[in-house]
Amino acid sequence: METGKLKQEMIEKGLIFNDGAPPFTQCIEHGHCGHGELLIRYIPNEANWTGLMDFMGKANEIAIKRHFGVPGHVFSDAQHDVYGPHVMNYHTWLRRIKKSFDPNGVSEGSHHITVKE
Repeated sequence: METGKLKQEMIEKGLIFNDGAPPFTQCIEHGHCGHGELLIRYIPNEANWTGLMDFMGKANEIAIKRHFGVPGHVFSDAQHDVYGPHVMNYHTWLRRIKKSFDPNGVSEGSHHITVKE
């Protein structure tokens, strides 16, 4: 697992704990999808947070380049704008649907997607 290698690099840099936890994986055979997570334990500080943000960016790049699909944790305009262009521009369709049902943008959308143009 490529993100497991990234986690090991962070352990070696001292940014996170070596908790010995294996990656959590889940396969759903009939739906032909899978899900993977890494448990990452760290002491909150600026260096560790910067390392985690770098890790998340690299993990997103891996998911896009290897065509792993859109993870379930993709929330906000920024994240949809990263994945959308690689998945048939779904983010523009989501915004059109949202605009149809909420043309004035009065429902809270920062956690999901907004109607920004």
